[in-house]
Amino acid sequence: MPLTLILLLSCQGDTGNITLGTTTDSRSRDSPADTEPAPPRTLRFADVGYPASEEERRVPRASTQAWLDDEPIAISYQTLLRTRQSPDGDGVFGRLHDITGAPILNSLGVEDVSPSIDASSLHETASGALVMLTHVETSPGALYRTDLTQDPTTGQLTATATTNLDLAHLNGLSLPCASSITPWGTHLAGEEYPPDARRWQNAINWTDLPANTKNFARYWGHDVYTDVDEDRIPDNLVWADLRAEFDPYRYGTPFEATVTDDDTVVVRHPSMGRTSVELALVLPDQRTAFITDDESNAVLYLYVADTAGDLSAGTLYAMVWTQTSDDGAGEADLTWISLGHATDAEITAAVDGGVTFSDLFDVSLGLFDPKTGEALYTCPRTLTAVHTSTGFECLRVKDGMAVLASRLETDRYAAMLGATAELRKAEGITYDPDHERVYLAISEIDEGMESHAAAGWDDGGPDHVRLQENICGVVYALDLAPDALVGSDHVPVHASELLSGKPREFRPHLSPYARDDCDATRIANPDNIHYLPGYGVLFVAEDTREQQNDSVWAYDVNDEVLTRIFTTPYEAEATGIYTYTLGDWSYLKVVVHDPYGVRGGQDPETPDDIEGYDGVIGPLPAL
Repeated sequence: MPLTLILLLSCQGDTGNITLGTTTDSRSRDSPADTEPAPPRTLRFADVGYPASEEERRVPRASTQAWLDDEPIAISYQTLLRTRQSPDGDGVFGRLHDITGAPILNSLGVEDVSPSIDASSLHETASGALVMLTHVETSPGALYRTDLTQDPTTGQLTATATTNLDLAHLNGLSLPCASSITPWGTHLAGEEYPPDARRWQNAINWTDLPANTKNFARYWGHDVYTDVDEDRIPDNLVWADLRAEFDPYRYGTPFEATVTDDDTVVVRHPSMGRTSVELALVLPDQRTAFITDDESNAVLYLYVADTAGDLSAGTLYAMVWTQTSDDGAGEADLTWISLGHATDAEITAAVDGGVTFSDLFDVSLGLFDPKTGEALYTCPRTLTAVHTSTGFECLRVKDGMAVLASRLETDRYAAMLGATAELRKAEGITYDPDHERVYLAISEIDEGMESHAAAGWDDGGPDHVRLQENICGVVYALDLAPDALVGSDHVPVHASELLSGKPREFRPHLSPYARDDCDATRIANPDNIHYLPGYGVLFVAEDTREQQNDSVWAYDVNDEVLTRIFTTPYEAEATGIYTYTLGDWSYLKVVVHDPYGVRGGQDPETPDDIEGYDGVIGPLPAL
């Protein structure tokens, strides 16, 4: 159940000093007319500040003080589990396993334990047991179930056991990313960067495969590390076996996990489309869902389920951006194109039956100048030009294949129908019922979103989005309204800037931010975001290559006040942002993903420094 909070935060200048404000609870209360209304409750945090010293930059840092109705509360970042730890001496948190359950070995011949944990959710079962589900964002991926206990006096949580879930019935997971909690209490998530089915079909051998597909071969026991040369075919690989084992159409859809006392049941929802799913979010009506697409030249999707509380069948829609302003992060009116209706059962049956890319489409790379041989980015008369994350193509859907094309090649199909396939990494999305809008995080305004996109990102496409580059990103507010044709009361109709980062150059040797490229007093490359209904506060977590240390912010959308409440170690992503109430205590979930990771620039001091953190800020009394 989401945590209900009143957060009242304001700052003075750039120092992050906090002053107390007031607000009122927007929910109606039944009370006698002669009863004085209860004074509003308040919660505020001490600002943690940007890490200035080398010591501060190497560890997670969180607010250590909160005030509930002016009563001070000591809080902290509590690490529940780090990768490579084993609470009960059995399961190893973050260890990768193949389809038989055996540990996967890395290039050194030892068990592969990944620090790349991402989404993490808290659940209370019918019997009162506490469970945490955590993604390992790798190829192949993993999903861990961790048992927790709670001290009833202090609220402290303790991990007692962790288990890698057997997902062989799904042929494993690939790059599981962010998650949300459905109104009926399940864990809803997605898989990023699914393999390009056209490239897979055209592959002649191992050397034609992208890195993620090569890595995924480990799930079936292929030792991809037989040689330091990535282009060498592994000694134990039989190409025909891999062709039979791997199917790109099995990956890239939302998936749902139901936690019970004794089990965790995980199912995929291909009726919601196949794309680079960052997050799927269901609104309180239990029918309207949003799916974000974490790619270059990405699309935003809206799904309306046939039945409340059931995501196995529904109609999918894709956004069209009609720009009305190019000032800052721009403004636009939004409309929605129907991609048709589908069910999980019919899409799964087609994938099980072996449907391929060439079964769905006729394809061409377009026309070329006969004199120079250069691409003209136009198509033969019977094909449609699109420009998606897979580049420029000319496509025609084969007869009778529209439903399958809409769910298995969702970005391509949406672009064919005229949807806007130009967003640069659509990340987190969260619902604000107080203002009837959703907030959408865009990692950066770049590539297809630019006014004059470099490197051909708009070639062959409609160029709906025409903005000035901002490498530090933006959070948009999307106003919602009823739409009888879509069949939902919560359809985005207008987009405008809520928060944005600001590129900035710092003078070397004269600033503690000299290695940063975004203004340290503003957000940088927003990723996971989470709104607390009723109280006007939006949490924003960063995944940035422009700063040395990522932050988590609390933003008061009414008073327009931004407060930093957490920072990560060097080069780590802050993720998993979500609020929970368990019994008498409340928590803000925060995950530290891949410290000292792929960005480079800083070396860990100890081997443990690189391990991921799964934890919470708190505990707070239940609000």
